[in-house]
Amino acid sequence: MDAGGAKSRNDAISAEDMTRDSGRLVVAFIVAIGLFSGLPVWWKTTEVHRAPLPKLNLEPSHNPLPVHSPVIVSLVLLLSSTNGVNEEDRRPPSRMLEKLQQSLSGLSKERSWRPSGPMPFAADGSALLSFSLLNADPADWVFDWDFASAEEHIFAPLVQAISPVAELAVESQVLYYARSQVRPTWDPQHQAYIVPHSDLPFFVNSHEWHLDTSVASAGRSKLLHFAVYVPAADECPLHFKLPNGKLSPTDGFTVPSWGGVVVWNPPQCSRNASSDTGPRTIPSSELRRILAIQIGQLRTLFGLSATPKRSAEVQTLSPGPKGFAGWEVAALLRTRSSDDTREALSTLRSLSTLVSALSNMVVHDSIADQVTRALAAAGEAQTAMLAGSYEAAASAARNARAQAESAFFHPTLMSLLYFPSEHHMAIYMPLFLPVLVNVCAAVCREALRWGRGRCRRRLSETLSRFKRNQL
Repeated sequence: MDAGGAKSRNDAISAEDMTRDSGRLVVAFIVAIGLFSGLPVWWKTTEVHRAPLPKLNLEPSHNPLPVHSPVIVSLVLLLSSTNGVNEEDRRPPSRMLEKLQQSLSGLSKERSWRPSGPMPFAADGSALLSFSLLNADPADWVFDWDFASAEEHIFAPLVQAISPVAELAVESQVLYYARSQVRPTWDPQHQAYIVPHSDLPFFVNSHEWHLDTSVASAGRSKLLHFAVYVPAADECPLHFKLPNGKLSPTDGFTVPSWGGVVVWNPPQCSRNASSDTGPRTIPSSELRRILAIQIGQLRTLFGLSATPKRSAEVQTLSPGPKGFAGWEVAALLRTRSSDDTREALSTLRSLSTLVSALSNMVVHDSIADQVTRALAAAGEAQTAMLAGSYEAAASAARNARAQAESAFFHPTLMSLLYFPSEHHMAIYMPLFLPVLVNVCAAVCREALRWGRGRCRRRLSETLSRFKRNQL
């Protein structure tokens, strides 16, 4: 009876041990699957693709660019009246050399040919010139203009002349009920309404002057506005005052990176125009004068003076009917090449810093390809500039800047920017937490059982050795 009971107890213990061993195997199998299969799959499925960006091995060049200006210098022998009698009376051509030195030194001091500040172009070198005729109050008078003829005879040659530097497009429109935000004051001395120079920044009425057109908003070109303001009868004639207190000879001003405004006072200012409110056309002579002022404003936006400066030392070539002289286009070309190369490298450096700072930012292979092409084009631009080939340099620099900005503003860069690791945890924890709790509980339970069993085995071994020692 005792032997049978002992055998049954041993069988029960063996069955319990087998159950525990099988449970441990199941737990170990589940943990192994989770570690060696689940974690890699989860890591791979939540991984952000980051194509390696090429290393920026170019730096913006701050060295002076070589200027190749062919100059013909003729030395004329100046003979004294006693030539042939006294050889020592021959005088060297010092006056001519002195004049040449004065001209060259004056040219180095003259800064009207050197563009300053950023040029108002898009990354691809395009700009849209939008000319708007603003009728402040159609109840007083309404004016139109023959802009199609001006575009053909004035702006077509200008666009062709500046084409090596930028790709310009021209459009025009006529707007009504476009009053200014500034209310001028009457000046009895000048018998006109005056806008002080301090109020010019508030003259443009961005709320009522709907200058942006559908053509302008459809593309990525830089938009430059040139507005011709026809004042109402209650503020006519209207003039601008300069900082020195004198009236502006052009009645216009320039807004950097935006465009320019010109006021045109119609002849009807001096008499009541309410008897004839029909549409009129600005005379062609007045239109040419207005557009000449606006071309000067365009030159100012490009970093040049409105008209080339003249001095006793230097006589500069006139821009001519095209609005830009050849040497001015060359100066703009050099500046454009240098600025575009510098902007491209700065944009690429900012992109590299941004990608390094945000580890969860997506970087597709197309972005890396654009960065590679931008670096190659920037290198070509620097090489061409050092060689004096500025047309090739401008083309390469324009391509480098366009590629760099396309890479920086790529829409896929921000696709997972607002999906950080905390969001991963918030999404996956509700799915895996119930399973993880059970697995962790089973692992802890089996670890406790294994520890207790090990302690019991050590205790039984100790008791067995003690009994053998007693015997």
